[in-house]
Amino acid sequence: MTRSDPSWLRLPSRATVLLLALTSPLFGGDGEVVEVVDTSSYVATDPAGMSFYPPNGTMLLVDSEVDETNLFQGANLWELDLAGNVLRSFDTTPFSNEPTGVTYNPVTGTIFITDDDQWEMYEVELVGSSLNLLATFDLAVAGVIDAEGIAAHPTTGNLWIVVGNFGTLNQFTPQGQLVSSITLPAAIVDPESIVYNPVGGTFFVGSGPTAEITEITPAGAILGVIDLGGIFNGYGFFLFKGMMIAPSSDGSDHPANVSFYVADYGHDQVDDGRLFELTREQAPIITPVLAQQVEIGTQLTVPIAAADPDGDLVTLSGVGLPAFASFVDLGGGVAELTLVPTAPDEGMHVITIEAIGFGCDVLPTSATVDVEVIDGLLIGTSYCGSVPNSSGQTASILARGSDVVADNNVELEATGLSLNQFGYFLASPVQGLVMNPGGSDGNLCLSGGPQLGRFADEVRNSGAVGAFSLEIDLTAIPIATNPFSVALQPGDTWNFQAWYRDGATSNFTDGVQIDFL
Repeated sequence: MTRSDPSWLRLPSRATVLLLALTSPLFGGDGEVVEVVDTSSYVATDPAGMSFYPPNGTMLLVDSEVDETNLFQGANLWELDLAGNVLRSFDTTPFSNEPTGVTYNPVTGTIFITDDDQWEMYEVELVGSSLNLLATFDLAVAGVIDAEGIAAHPTTGNLWIVVGNFGTLNQFTPQGQLVSSITLPAAIVDPESIVYNPVGGTFFVGSGPTAEITEITPAGAILGVIDLGGIFNGYGFFLFKGMMIAPSSDGSDHPANVSFYVADYGHDQVDDGRLFELTREQAPIITPVLAQQVEIGTQLTVPIAAADPDGDLVTLSGVGLPAFASFVDLGGGVAELTLVPTAPDEGMHVITIEAIGFGCDVLPTSATVDVEVIDGLLIGTSYCGSVPNSSGQTASILARGSDVVADNNVELEATGLSLNQFGYFLASPVQGLVMNPGGSDGNLCLSGGPQLGRFADEVRNSGAVGAFSLEIDLTAIPIATNPFSVALQPGDTWNFQAWYRDGATSNFTDGVQIDFL
């Protein structure tokens, strides 16, 4: 087993779909051969069908010809780790001399093997070092001979088998009953292998003689073709036989960045079989954006950024934007989301941002931005600036509602706070400026001694949005001394501020002055 030359290879147009089959039905991109396994180390002379084995995070591999050679050592089915190392070996010859396809069925929790010589399908299980035959199904009675690759549907458990000589795709139940049979397009020559693509419910069908992989619908309509021949230039003679999609062998990829594994049958009954692992370029990464709050009738511009780990050019776009939102890609992985809501937009919105790397034409990386549109109706006047907190933001206090005392309708809101921190609001009829009170990083913008009150019974948490709010009762504004609260009167002027924890210290918002009527 050798790690291949790390230089990038240009995959033919549309090849990346194979590497992204768990997350994308699209084609295009760059990739590299990251692993080449010489199967002669465990005498798999002619590796054929292969399948990911989720119970152990491993792969299954069958050899359809080794038992006919003088190299046969009593094994033609192997469980391998994803790097190609043998974990367990099994012998199918008591029931199958020519296993050509293998698949794990997640519905039954068992393994199915096809034999193109005996025209049968077998259901087996692996128990320790034993291979247990559970059932045998005669495919010939359904007119299926020369069965090659097999794939299991992840939800129905039905089994899809390609037939090489006749070019058909046949669907069976796990109990061996024929459900459907279609003739594949003539462009698919001698189909040898098949992989189910859960995105869109399509299939990838591999042709041995042409080293092409065709994506088709269950009805047989062609969606795209990939020529593997261009990938393996420089690797000598190559005969495509089996394939599977699974996580990367080194475990370093993001779950969306799976690898595509290919079995090279080589020359017939010659000990020259190989396994190839291909991986694609990494997808762009969008910088997380905090939840946003924007008032009706105002404009808010939100910066968006993304980077490609491979250094490719990144394009950004907004998807399904609401009418009050617009999106501009500024280039270089930077964009702006602009929000200008009106009254009908009040409420919560989720905006989707997508990023795609130039060298990786696949389903874009996506991220969402939570946006709350609120009724403006701002009252009061801001004063006394705040000091940046540990997140780099300067926190602000806003007052909404009515400055008419009789309405008793005032809501205070603190924004730009450190995330997931506790805090509360303060009130006083007297403004002030005390820098770093009690070791705080911020400025106390209130004074007033006994009239300086805290809404200490209304402790809030800034949560994931870095904000909290409080509807205050104008008939019971807290003060520091008995009677510990006062009712505001028309003509009163009061000032409000928020204090909040900021990591190991604390901080303050700016202040807001409200002249009540």
